[in-house]
Amino acid sequence: MNRLKKFFMIGLIGMIPMNGYALTKNETIYTNLDETGKVIQSSVTNHLFIKDKNIFEDDTELKNILNINGNETFSLDQNMIKWDANGKDIFYQGTTEKEQPIDVEIEYYLNDKKLNVKDMIGKKGKVKLIFNFKNKEMTEFDLGGKAETVYTPFVVTTGMILDNQYNHNIEVENGKWVDSGSRSFVIGLATPGLYESFHIDGFQKLNTITVSYDTSKFSFGTMYMVATPKILEEKDLEVFDKLDQLHSNMGTLKSSMDQIEDGVKQLKTGSASLSEGATQIHSHLMTALNSITQLKEGSISLTRGLDTIVDSLSQVKVNLQNKNISGSITQLQTLKAENNHAISKIVGQTGMNFETLKSVYEANQLQNYTGSDPSLLALKQAYELSYLFMVNNQAIDETVTALTGISNEIDQLLTTLNGAVIQLQGGSKTISDGLTSLEAGVKQLSSGTYSLMIGSHDLYSGVVTLGDGITKVNQDGINPLYEYSRKIYSYSGKAREMANLSKNYHGYATRSADNTMFVYMVKSVK
Repeated sequence: MNRLKKFFMIGLIGMIPMNGYALTKNETIYTNLDETGKVIQSSVTNHLFIKDKNIFEDDTELKNILNINGNETFSLDQNMIKWDANGKDIFYQGTTEKEQPIDVEIEYYLNDKKLNVKDMIGKKGKVKLIFNFKNKEMTEFDLGGKAETVYTPFVVTTGMILDNQYNHNIEVENGKWVDSGSRSFVIGLATPGLYESFHIDGFQKLNTITVSYDTSKFSFGTMYMVATPKILEEKDLEVFDKLDQLHSNMGTLKSSMDQIEDGVKQLKTGSASLSEGATQIHSHLMTALNSITQLKEGSISLTRGLDTIVDSLSQVKVNLQNKNISGSITQLQTLKAENNHAISKIVGQTGMNFETLKSVYEANQLQNYTGSDPSLLALKQAYELSYLFMVNNQAIDETVTALTGISNEIDQLLTTLNGAVIQLQGGSKTISDGLTSLEAGVKQLSSGTYSLMIGSHDLYSGVVTLGDGITKVNQDGINPLYEYSRKIYSYSGKAREMANLSKNYHGYATRSADNTMFVYMVKSVK
């Protein structure tokens, strides 16, 4: 056994999960390839670990079965083989014409020109060997109602030895090389099917191994390859549990943001009604003031003027009691409560309080952060959205205070004015004094309603700005993060399915192997 073969067999032993229990089975497929990777012949060797059991049955698809390590006898009935084991381990070998799960293609280049390897023997130049692997073991499964395809996760290890007397400047893509003095050991790793399962650009090169070096005298020695599907365990997928929880939390956040966006749209409608109502109140008061002025100037009769004033003040009272004002105050208070709930929920999902979140935001200078780190983006969005809600709550508090004060003031003034009008109509005061008092009151009331009108217009403008901001955060921040979490969720589902394929891979020419390994040998070319 030469050094490379010894080196590889040591690696193989390390890759086989040894099982101390009785009645376990290791399957090894040995395949000879020509220099292009085409299968010449193959055989399968099974090792049955038997303890304290004389008669043992095993399933197999092999033909030409031969006991290669003892004299134990067997009988074959269709695909079931019965061994008279006498408590000893069984090593048996057979053949099959079954197609293998991995295709191998080897390409040879000298000075960037593709050649037949036989035409390169003894020549000098820049050598490049490309090993292409194609995984044909695919499975379709359902992921969230969508059909997805994944491949059994084989890992292929390729090994070769280069004589340092003639070869130097070695480079390996998807592998390593070790200089032992007179020789260099070259090892490459490929995972065919990983790109086809996930469609991640970074995985595309993992279907190939490329070895490049300078040679003064090219020779082609024996090469070995090993493939095994037992590379993923369920414990390796624990990280995806956290990613699944992130996807769930992002779904909750997206739903909450959609509700907030709908709530702001409703507030926008309410604030528009409030603005319109305040404008109507101010308009009616100006009509009343004009009527009073006309009365003082004698342009209209006293009776007609008083009727107009009474009608205008009555309309003002109706508008003041209308839900456009009182209902809007309630809506603003409800919005503040919803904002506080949203702030608590958004900040809570970061696992911090607002002051800690603010410190992290300022320490990492996230105000101008344009990177793609999902964690930093989530913290940036959480702080900026929470701050936006806090500023909005301050505006709501100021507006509610102003509306309440103005509403109470207007109500008191209306009561006073109403008494003044009654006194005018009853003749308790002189017309001149009544009109003067009434004019002064209406002017004061008009000034208050003008402030209400301007404030309601500003509130509407603020709500529009808030709505635009929330929509932008939802569209540019929350929705892309949610879509990203959906993609990660898809990856975790595929990874779990691949782990199941690895766990449940029970053989190439059998259905009961605990471990299966494919060993390929490419013979030297003279």
